[in-house]
Amino acid sequence: MRLWLLLLLCCGLNWAVWAQPKAVQPAVSTDVAVDSLYLRYRTLVPIPASTLPVAQRAKALQTIVAFLQQHPNYTLGYTEQALLALQTERTTLLQQSLTHLERLKVPAQPAVYLSGAQIAHAQKRYPLALKLLQQAQKQHGPTDALLLQQAAVYQALNNATDALKALQQAKQLAPKNPAVLHALAQNYQSSNPRQSAALYEQLLSYTDYRPAALVALGGLHWQLYQADPGPNNRPNLKKAAEYYRQYGQLRPKDDTLPQLLAHLDVLLKEGS
Repeated sequence: MRLWLLLLLCCGLNWAVWAQPKAVQPAVSTDVAVDSLYLRYRTLVPIPASTLPVAQRAKALQTIVAFLQQHPNYTLGYTEQALLALQTERTTLLQQSLTHLERLKVPAQPAVYLSGAQIAHAQKRYPLALKLLQQAQKQHGPTDALLLQQAAVYQALNNATDALKALQQAKQLAPKNPAVLHALAQNYQSSNPRQSAALYEQLLSYTDYRPAALVALGGLHWQLYQADPGPNNRPNLKKAAEYYRQYGQLRPKDDTLPQLLAHLDVLLKEGS
């Protein structure tokens, strides 16, 4: 009898232990390793690298590059390396940093790619600028800002076809963005004056763009009149004069305007 009780008691204890909810065993954590790596990194680069004084950035960048050679998957290092490369205008290193962040599935924000492309453009490193813009669009999709910069690079390369494609795509994404309308109007100015004039007309409602739009419209209608300076084309001559007068009201100190208006007035009087 005692033997049975003992067996039942043992079985009951075993069942109770088995039936109790088991504590979740933590997976093997890398927190200690990560924290250790972070502390080591911050020992070398004590504060966020982008906040360093200008004189210390080059040395910090060298330190980060060396650190990443030993720890090629350390995301924070690549992030700070990218920002420092941007600040010091080292566009090749920036592009390499962004590629590593993409490899680690943590791509930088579009603004970082865009800023790098703008610097590369200023450095006349057009292929690199395009590469940065294409990387940004691959990671985040196209935006009007990225496409505007892409069009500017294509224009610098005298590639009018691809520049126009980029601007048309930007207009589809942001049909009321005045920067897009202005860039597209400029692009059409020589190839399609009437389309350019229609876009500049839209820009008249934007205060910051109104002076430039008035000058451009005056020039476009003067261009259209000169293409056929007969009596049937006087409406373009009148529009040119009117747009220039409106511009003069906004910019009364423009010294070139009085002579131009005087010339247009002579032409208008001749045909009256």
